[in-house]
Amino acid sequence: YYLIAANRNHPASCFSLGLLHEMGKVSKTPDFEQAFHWFSKGASLEHPKSTFRLGYFYEFGNFVPKDMEMAKELYEKALQLREYRGAYRLGLMYGFG
Repeated sequence: YYLIAANRNHPASCFSLGLLHEMGKVSKTPDFEQAFHWFSKGASLEHPKSTFRLGYFYEFGNFVPKDMEMAKELYEKALQLREYRGAYRLGLMYGFG
């Protein structure tokens, strides 16, 4: 059902699919490529948690090259969308450089 809903642009379903792929609950091993795809789609639909997770991918270089500027932008956007963990990650980034 998540896949059907995500393909119909349901933001929370995109996030759920991303999380399931990231945790390896779909294919028994983590699939960061699929997780990145679904988090990206969720973020494009302004889903706060998808935007946050996408920032996390960029901050730590999961599947994508590490890009602190992109992570910062995504955390700021997540914060604007009321995902307050974005503020926490931004604080860590500013505090520890």
